[in-house]
Amino acid sequence: MAPKKKAKTAAPPLACFAGAKITVIGANPFQRKLWEAKIGAGAAFLKPSQAASLKEGNDFVVIAAENVDPATVRAKAGAAQLVGDRWLTDSIARNERQNGAAHAWGAVEERPEEAAPARRSDVLPKFGCQRKITKADDQNKQLTGWLKQQLEWWQNGCVEGDASQHTAVGLTYKVIALIRSWPTKLTPENWEDQRMLLAKQHFMSGRSSSANGGWLAYLEQLVTGGLPALQRVDAFTFWEKDPVRVAVKEITEMHMGITKKQMEALARKNGVRGARDLVDRRRELPISDVLRRKLELAPCGSDAYPNSHIPMDVQETKQIHGILESAARFIGLHMTVVGSWRRGKVGGHDVDVIIHAPLDGPLIEARAYAFESPTGLGNELMARFFKAVDQFGPPGFLHPHRSSGGEIFGNAGGRLPKLNTKHAFCLSPKVQGAVRRLDIILAPTDIYAHAVIGWSGSTGFQRSLAEYAKKAHEGSWKHVPDQKPIVGRAGWELSPTGEKVRRVEGRELGPGEHWAWGKHGIYIAEGSRHDERTDVYVEDNASLRTEKDVFEFFHLEYLEPRERE
Repeated sequence: MAPKKKAKTAAPPLACFAGAKITVIGANPFQRKLWEAKIGAGAAFLKPSQAASLKEGNDFVVIAAENVDPATVRAKAGAAQLVGDRWLTDSIARNERQNGAAHAWGAVEERPEEAAPARRSDVLPKFGCQRKITKADDQNKQLTGWLKQQLEWWQNGCVEGDASQHTAVGLTYKVIALIRSWPTKLTPENWEDQRMLLAKQHFMSGRSSSANGGWLAYLEQLVTGGLPALQRVDAFTFWEKDPVRVAVKEITEMHMGITKKQMEALARKNGVRGARDLVDRRRELPISDVLRRKLELAPCGSDAYPNSHIPMDVQETKQIHGILESAARFIGLHMTVVGSWRRGKVGGHDVDVIIHAPLDGPLIEARAYAFESPTGLGNELMARFFKAVDQFGPPGFLHPHRSSGGEIFGNAGGRLPKLNTKHAFCLSPKVQGAVRRLDIILAPTDIYAHAVIGWSGSTGFQRSLAEYAKKAHEGSWKHVPDQKPIVGRAGWELSPTGEKVRRVEGRELGPGEHWAWGKHGIYIAEGSRHDERTDVYVEDNASLRTEKDVFEFFHLEYLEPRERE
């Protein structure tokens, strides 16, 4: 009988934290796991929303997030020293408790040697939106392909109870962007040298949560041994053996509007093995009639439309574009093609377009369309558009099933929609027995430039630009000509429903507020997560009519759509 393997023993806490009581506010899951192990029994953790429950008696209170109310923390901390998370990471790196005063929360750390660091040629720009990233320039296509597979598992295959999914997805987007823009092909032979360079990059350094999650070790396994060498528990090589996660992933990727909870129930209780199985068994499963009809249109193909799995080619895509543009022109609107097509990609199963008023006319705001009203101008224009599509398309071109909804942003407290979207289906004009999904967006012209950037993608670029708007400047405006914050110069305070109520200039951030960018414009917002965020101020978009205008506003070099992978 083979001897039992000895269980790995965890490393003891660092001696520099012995006897210290330390509460950390706002640590992400990766940080919490690492810091709890390093600090030991004296560690406690709170979410930013739990700051009011902070108790006295701590030696240090570490603030690891931006959306923490300073007044609440200072009132509750007592005699504890309030420090930034750099105090903790530096203490861990040196195994020596650092000077709390030098890392005081909210203070500018005086480190002359780091005050104005020279640009290092071996460190790439921090954010993906600052780098040209194209598929053609990707020196590590196999590696980024594996990482993309992992990303797809985290996004689509997670089930209830999977930890750290939200954090993992965000970090994976950053790592994929970094590897895609890496100038050297990573091989087992050059890995040791390249690893040292990678370790210096943003999001990969010893101070970043991604490093704490083991990204360098993860990349090393893939570079030196390929997929068979992976040891990470939540990697796709592990999850692909779980029939429930396989089913959830495949069904999610169809984008048919089925909730994760419903998918998991179908897999566990009804033995659904995947997208194909769900479509084939749609008549016998305990699902709604609406969902049954939708599943006939699934991109994996059904008995009703067996060839929907065949991707579109250039000719078919342009033919559908032509029908939609003719319909838009007929009702007095213009059309812009977005989605992956705008980034030069061919071979998908859907078409994404924005319809809008002429761009050389006066700016039109969301309020003029009254998207929240079934009889408002926005919904009336959508109805007229689809009626025109029926007229310009071949007989039976539009499938009767379609769904719609206003895009609501910063939606805590009954926000009004800023855009109108409608998801529809059409019969392929080229492939018999195939349907294609149509995503039609009606965008007010005052936010047209932001909508085009947001819907053109890639998702990684969109996430990066949003993070850049929120975090890039970190309170330093030395690179801006007048050295003043670029957000808050001129705009409007917003009502609880998102309507403009008062014109202001020089709007500064309040407690718990941050800068934000999205498909609906540039804002100051409270809260971090999308479903909890409230926009309190909107920047004047009058001068931001094109994508280049938005890039210039953020002091970014303009990137063509093909360079935003």
